[in-house]
Amino acid sequence: MSYARTRRNVFERFPPEVMSLIFETRVGMCTPETTTSCAIQLSAVCTNWCNIVRSTPQLWTTIAIRARIIRATGESPVVVKEWISRSKSLLIDLYISSKRASVYRLPKDAENLSVLVSMLAESSNKWRSVSFDIHSPFIHELCTISQGLPHLRFMRYSSKCWRAMPARKVGYLKWKEQFSPKELEIDFNLPSGSLSDVLNVRADKLTHLAVKHMDIKHCLDVIRLSPVLRSLKTAISGGSSHSLPIVRHSVLESFVIDAGSKFYSQVFSSLTLPRLRTLHLFFMQDSYSPIEDFIRRSSPPITSMRFWFIQDGDERDLQDFQTITALTPSITHLDLQFVKALHDEGNVEASVLKYLIDSGKPKSDDLSYSPPLPQLQSLSYSATSVPIGKYLWHYWDLVPALFPVSTCGSVEPSLRPLKAFSGIGFPMPTIKNIRQLVPFRKAGIDFGLRNVQIDRIAVECNYTG
Repeated sequence: MSYARTRRNVFERFPPEVMSLIFETRVGMCTPETTTSCAIQLSAVCTNWCNIVRSTPQLWTTIAIRARIIRATGESPVVVKEWISRSKSLLIDLYISSKRASVYRLPKDAENLSVLVSMLAESSNKWRSVSFDIHSPFIHELCTISQGLPHLRFMRYSSKCWRAMPARKVGYLKWKEQFSPKELEIDFNLPSGSLSDVLNVRADKLTHLAVKHMDIKHCLDVIRLSPVLRSLKTAISGGSSHSLPIVRHSVLESFVIDAGSKFYSQVFSSLTLPRLRTLHLFFMQDSYSPIEDFIRRSSPPITSMRFWFIQDGDERDLQDFQTITALTPSITHLDLQFVKALHDEGNVEASVLKYLIDSGKPKSDDLSYSPPLPQLQSLSYSATSVPIGKYLWHYWDLVPALFPVSTCGSVEPSLRPLKAFSGIGFPMPTIKNIRQLVPFRKAGIDFGLRNVQIDRIAVECNYTG
């Protein structure tokens, strides 16, 4: 008797209720896009398993429909309808995807597709979430005949939904009945018009919104019309020729923004966000003064912040960094991104990393000294361009001075409670550098992707602390 048969016989001794829980655990380990195929595979093992799988509604609350289903013939729509019916009265999560460019367009067998769309539309009042990664004509047909989306909490549109849209027509993806999701992700440029104009979305219950691009006016309108919005991620693709009133939002906690130098000043001069905790900036500019004014006006308790500079070692950037961090003492997570890493030994003193090291040292003449960013626990430093050639600045030689850890032969411990450091874009550390980091790793410091390398060196060196 094979091992598989023996294992199946052991499982058959369990009551159906226990088997259902085991199957739920197994399916729950799958990615959302593969849960349907996993349930089908379980049902194919034997008749007993098939009956249990088909009679367990929890196994059919995630329905993944691939392009091969959409393009198939015959029983495909019937199969999808059967999957949905097995969920009984439970809400469902729907994933519709097309992985190849050749299937953006409607298949020649449009009759089969229409049947599938109709069956999905009949179940729209059961949708808890839906993710579209498919051509827009499919969604358009679904929008026009759906039965409403009363329970929808999450909706996502991939970039494919926009590429095939006829003439980028506003309202082409607009649902027949207005709905109020809690989370919305749009991976394409929001055309002229509000969320209501484009998708028929009400923003009154929106808590999380991500849009690839939108102009300043619509960005501010979304914030103003979304009273419970907590997270917004977008890129600004157009400014405004008119003066904009300041929008005050007392709930927004996370603002991740990519804006060109022409627009970022307008964005931050028009916002007051007193509850903001996460501010990630994806733009390069001549001055951070609009950000400084925004922080002074809002007085937000920011705990996570990302800066983007052109060149590490620029004195003006360092001054801006010092000014802003002096206004944000609650930061615990700091992400520094540079287009170019430090490449000249002459401007090491203007490096942000060198400043963090020096300002974190205790002062013998001032026992009450507290450093800037006194609560910093996690630091990430990345650079897009790293210098090559004879000279490489020894970043890793400075890293040990960042931590509040005292080791044999190490520099004086920092006053900051830093527990994690990630250096992406650094030159490769030497074996000597890695050995210097071993005692810090043993003390619990997290070096991200370098952990495995440091742990391996520790074993090879038989490090005992």
